[in-house]
Amino acid sequence: MAEFLRECPYGAVPAPHDGYAVWIVALWHWLDALRSRPKGPLTGALLLAVAATLQASLGILTLIHQVPIGLALAHQGMAMIVLALATLHAARLGAAARRGALAPERVL
Repeated sequence: MAEFLRECPYGAVPAPHDGYAVWIVALWHWLDALRSRPKGPLTGALLLAVAATLQASLGILTLIHQVPIGLALAHQGMAMIVLALATLHAARLGAAARRGALAPERVL
């Protein structure tokens, strides 16, 4: 493993990281929102799942193409967008739960 990491371009570490966990949880949340009532969280969950999927895809493409700067920057920029969407979505879910618009057991 150490030899593989030394040969990685630009010191990139192509090991699984927390981004894949975010991607899996975003997809799971979207599926949960699909079957929940009311449908309020569905749009935010879908946007978050799409953004996380795009970010994971950019990360994989970045490694496949040996870390070109354009793809690497797009991957990092998409990570910031995913973080912003997740923060806004969590704030909206919290506000809806406080208003009683969501059943507490359905809020992630």
